[in-house]
Amino acid sequence: MFAVRPALSSDVARIADLHSRSADAAFTKFIEREHLLSSRAELEQDWTIRLRDQSKFDRVAFVADTGESIVGVVEAGREPSDRTIGRLSRGYIDPTWWDSGVGSKLLDEAIAHLRRLGCQTAMGWIMEHNTRAQAYMGHKGMTPTGRRQPSCEATAPPGTEDIQYRMSI
Repeated sequence: MFAVRPALSSDVARIADLHSRSADAAFTKFIEREHLLSSRAELEQDWTIRLRDQSKFDRVAFVADTGESIVGVVEAGREPSDRTIGRLSRGYIDPTWWDSGVGSKLLDEAIAHLRRLGCQTAMGWIMEHNTRAQAYMGHKGMTPTGRRQPSCEATAPPGTEDIQYRMSI
């Protein structure tokens, strides 16, 4: 059992642990482990900044919390260049919770947040080799737009791209 709620600054260490576990399981199929993960300190610093700056960007990180651990996280906020577009980012699910409904509950809460902000469209970027995430988002109604950009994953190999996905909300 888990509850979805906004992340708190006190969750940073548990979110960093989740981020590490999820990325390790999802990305080592196409990125060598030694090139994959940021250090624990870097992940904690990144999440500390993200959680601190949420209100500045109309962004909220939602977590799935079992009471003992954080088993999922996703960020949702407005796209700075167009306030009718919401951006979904940093979606990570604990691999032991894949296919459990955690992703759906987090996505539902993230979309509800974007609607409350007045967004009409949700957009996100998925690493080109992450076929599991692409299939999941396709199942949820997001479609690729054809736009690509260098991957936002700092440790991705040079030349790795993210694919933009979009849906009306």
